[in-house]
Amino acid sequence: MKIFLSSESTIGQINREFHNSFPLLRLEFYKRKHGFGETSIYEQKFPERTSLKEINKDFRPGIITINPSDTAADLEQKFQRKFNLSIQVYRRMGDIYLETAETDGLSLERQNSLGHLADRPVFNAHTLFL
Repeated sequence: MKIFLSSESTIGQINREFHNSFPLLRLEFYKRKHGFGETSIYEQKFPERTSLKEINKDFRPGIITINPSDTAADLEQKFQRKFNLSIQVYRRMGDIYLETAETDGLSLERQNSLGHLADRPVFNAHTLFL
């Protein structure tokens, strides 16, 4: 998938496009970057309505290519290198989203499938009495 990022693009708009390919993942944007396997500081997170020019005053429009085989770390580095944007990939687990810091080395496709697994019950009523 390819997403065109303009200075007017908001975090919410980017997430809606990203959601089309990875419905159980989301991107959060932060004031500071983090290292591989590290978590981000919640208080440094930008709200969804924030535009890219508000995050990076020198933002230059461009296209980011996101492949299912990219790892979460790959994607975070792409945003950092190409647009000087610090992001963190989150995976849905039931009713909440968790940072993928512990699984940064897994592909986006795998991360998304792990979210699907979390939506399924581990057992059903029949297995309780076996």
